Amino acid sequence: MKPRILCPYCQSQNSVRNGRQTGTNAQKAQCLDCGKHFQARYRHQAYKAGTVRKIDQLTDSGVSVRETAKKLKISPTTVWTKRKALEQAYSERISQPYPIPAVDLHVISWSGGKDSSALLIWALEHLPQDQLRFVFCDTGWESPVTYQFIEEVNHRLLDGRLIVLKSRKYTDLLDLAKKKRRFPSPKARFCTEELKIVPMIEWILQQSCDIAVYQGIRAEESEARRRMKPSDEFFKPQLDHDQNPYRFVDGQWKRKRAPIFQKQAMQWLENYDCSVERPFFYWKTKDILTLCRKHNVLNPLYSKGFSRVGCFPCIMANKREIRRIAELDPERIETIAQAEQETGHSFFPYSKVPNTQCEKPAIHDVVKWAFSNVTATEQDTPSCLSHYAQCE
Repeated sequence: MKPRILCPYCQSQNSVRNGRQTGTNAQKAQCLDCGKHFQARYRHQAYKAGTVRKIDQLTDSGVSVRETAKKLKISPTTVWTKRKALEQAYSERISQPYPIPAVDLHVISWSGGKDSSALLIWALEHLPQDQLRFVFCDTGWESPVTYQFIEEVNHRLLDGRLIVLKSRKYTDLLDLAKKKRRFPSPKARFCTEELKIVPMIEWILQQSCDIAVYQGIRAEESEARRRMKPSDEFFKPQLDHDQNPYRFVDGQWKRKRAPIFQKQAMQWLENYDCSVERPFFYWKTKDILTLCRKHNVLNPLYSKGFSRVGCFPCIMANKREIRRIAELDPERIETIAQAEQETGHSFFPYSKVPNTQCEKPAIHDVVKWAFSNVTATEQDTPSCLSHYAQCE
């Protein structure tokens, strides 16, 4: 039996051979999951999956045509042609109006980040105001700057209409960690599920009408988000599990973990419908920032050195963000240190500090590492995914 060909676009092994390429006699294949055609091997680098995306990323980073060609080992002419085609396709795509679904309630999921803030402005301009609801899932672990920003925008643009949702089981991230006797980690991000997804689903299940939930998700943010769709079913995990509760792992079928609120969601879907809409799915960061600055709805934390403004800090925070938190809010570091003593676990994963001499680095060890080897530029210049993607 011939080995299956891995799809370079969606990483699926559910692909079939589809003839040979004329001239090169290379094996062609088609993925049965994403439907895309590709070759098992390419003679030229420019035709490999991901090359166009890399050209687009390097272009946004300000890399020249010749440098891009040198890095990707392709012709400068190819880079220039692809850039022009990408620019034209992008302009045409974002200029098209987003199809607004015919539902009774339009719900904007706002976190205070740049993408959801731009979504808030878009909603005020394009959606019917009498059917519009703005929802903020409060983790209790946001920055005071973010809370102040949300309150200011709520009064200035929303006339106090913001709906704040909180977990009924946990007051904040620290309370969640204490009750679970551990902090979240990159492989176990239960913080998003418990503090954001659960409150949102509980609120939706209380509504008695068709709903469209809008998210500021963009494809360029990560590979996982790139595999999403601009429009989808909000309760897709529940629907997929109901159709096929098993998955093939290590040569045998295993039952998948049941999604949260599966029974309640399936009963609710018998009478109503809920879709998830992502109007900015194909937008780029520069256009998002332009829209936010135009209407003065950009979180001040971005100008203070933070690349994301979800939690303060997030377990995925980078070195610069940890250093900025220690400079701006040293009391937050002490709060984390006290929580580490109560739970017996470190806030950040042990691998956060590379080549550490500590067996289990605590928050003060991580802060010390964050201030180590700081360049002059870094010192002078202030600088999480689930299907529901509630973080930002």
